[in-house]
Amino acid sequence: QANTPLSSGLSHACRQSTAGQAICWGFNRSGQLGDGSFTPSLAPTVVTGGLTFAALTAGWEHTCGLTSVGSAYCWGRNDSGQLGDGTGTQPFAPSLVTGGQAFTTLTAGFAHTCGLTSAGAATCWGRNVEGQLGDGTTAQRLAPTLVSGGRTFTKVTTGAGHTCGRTSAGAGYCWGSNGTGQLGDGTITSRFAPTVVTGGQAFTTLTAGQEHTCGVTSAGAAYCWGVNNVGQLGLGGGPSPVIGAIVFRVP
Repeated sequence: QANTPLSSGLSHACRQSTAGQAICWGFNRSGQLGDGSFTPSLAPTVVTGGLTFAALTAGWEHTCGLTSVGSAYCWGRNDSGQLGDGTGTQPFAPSLVTGGQAFTTLTAGFAHTCGLTSAGAATCWGRNVEGQLGDGTTAQRLAPTLVSGGRTFTKVTTGAGHTCGRTSAGAGYCWGSNGTGQLGDGTITSRFAPTVVTGGQAFTTLTAGQEHTCGVTSAGAAYCWGVNNVGQLGLGGGPSPVIGAIVFRVP
């Protein structure tokens, strides 16, 4: 079925059917396909449970779906609590994220997940060794935990060990691991709470990769920051050791 939303993780991908069913394929070591097994699938397989989703997001080895009423369900690897069901155990099928919050969007990273409420509050759960949950600590969370600072966001995106959010004014804030400058604050110091991206650009969207981040302005200019060992910042001259600040712009 063409023209249905698609999300890819490390070694699996998922999409919605036209009826809203979740369909996944690929690697399934942790049950990230949600079909009740740990067997990989070379073809799309329907996620069990009979749920329909308005959006899907595939993480490293877990997947989450958002229903039309804002309920969040996750399945797959859960050793860091990235499914948010309060258990830390690994289910074979979609498990309801605890807390009763209604989300407008979800994003799944390496071993953590974040969501936005209708009021723009960001909550995260799962692995937090690098501060990627943004709650001011490095404590693992098995359930949604409010990001500190009291800011509201219109967009949130997760990398391997960092998270970024965009405010309604277009300001970028990032938190978590920063060893390659992926937070864009001009340092390589990890942050446990949202920290503003330097440069003063107003972004229309942000997206986080494994150890780098990119944003696009209203004029269509692209900025990237973080690791560049295989040229992922798009400098045009091949890999570069530049880290920290925003380093590239495409007119």
